[in-house]
Amino acid sequence: MNKVKDAADKVKSSTDQMSTSAKKANDEVTKFDRSAQKTQKSLLSWAKEKYSVLLEAKDKISPILSTIKGGLTSFGRKTWSVTMKAVDLATAPIRGVINLLKNPILQVGAVLGVSIGLKDTIDTYKDFEAAMSQVKAVSGATGSEFDKLTAKAKEMGATTKFTATQSAEAFNYGYGRMGFTADA
Repeated sequence: MNKVKDAADKVKSSTDQMSTSAKKANDEVTKFDRSAQKTQKSLLSWAKEKYSVLLEAKDKISPILSTIKGGLTSFGRKTWSVTMKAVDLATAPIRGVINLLKNPILQVGAVLGVSIGLKDTIDTYKDFEAAMSQVKAVSGATGSEFDKLTAKAKEMGATTKFTATQSAEAFNYGYGRMGFTADA
């Protein structure tokens, strides 16, 4: 009988411990739920705040964008007007053209246009020469072999959608790194 009583006491003790553990687990889950709800409220508040900031920024930038749009539209109209005026002047008598050339703004524009065009030409030449120098170094081509590669790069630049510099860069990979020769 004592064994049964001891077993019953053990069961009761285990049941009490399980009940206490279940209560603790329930309390932890409840705390977690509260924490999750608090975090959710905090995130919701943060999202509302950020959305509010975005709406405020949109409201502030909309007039600026409208002003820019108006300015661009006006610029487009003025550009069209200037273009048409230039066409009229080009077909006008020589004296009209000479008078236009006396305009200092046009003179500055012409100088800038020529300067920019000249710089682009020099940059293109420099880039092509640098690419061909790499081809020469990688392929080991000399003399007439290198002249053939240069001529071929220029030809490909003239007859394909790629520039001569891009053709030279392709030679650098194809001829030099893959073992092709200048005759190939």
